[in-house]
Amino acid sequence: ALNINYFDGDFAQRIDKLDKTKAYLVYCQSGRRSVGAAEKMASLGFTNLHNLKGGIGSWKGKIVKK
Repeated sequence: ALNINYFDGDFAQRIDKLDKTKAYLVYCQSGRRSVGAAEKMASLGFTNLHNLKGGIGSWKGKIVKK
């Protein structure tokens, strides 16, 4: 897992270094920032993106923190 802050000034540069052919689950607390992040990723050529609707706050499964 990677934590890349959507509001950081280098967000676009950091995600542009990722492998665009891999699948990505994009999420935030409420689901609002992740929409913007996924849209930016799509504009940079990412094609296999999944946004967690409602954010991690609406996740009903177990959350494991490491």
